[in-house]
Amino acid sequence: MKNRTMHELLAVHWLAELVALCRLWRELHDETCVRYGHGPLTSGIGNATAAPDEIKVVLRDLSRRQARALDDSLTHWKASGRRTATWRRYKDSLIYGEDKR
Repeated sequence: MKNRTMHELLAVHWLAELVALCRLWRELHDETCVRYGHGPLTSGIGNATAAPDEIKVVLRDLSRRQARALDDSLTHWKASGRRTATWRRYKDSLIYGEDKR
């Protein structure tokens, strides 16, 4: 397999990982808001201050993992020699559900 193809496949893999992490974060965040209410921003997460610290730690960890998956995907995409604008459209289609690839 050519190096560029491998980088493109890894970019797509990390985008799929990003989508899965986004879903997990959203589910936990929404459940936390239902259970503990909507409160002021707590460390940039946006859930109530009444939420247990353990939940906030998990939300922060998921946020960091999302950022890492996004960075890894873009890095591999650039290494494949493909245009960044194409990666952005593809990423948005996966996250927001529109097929723009």
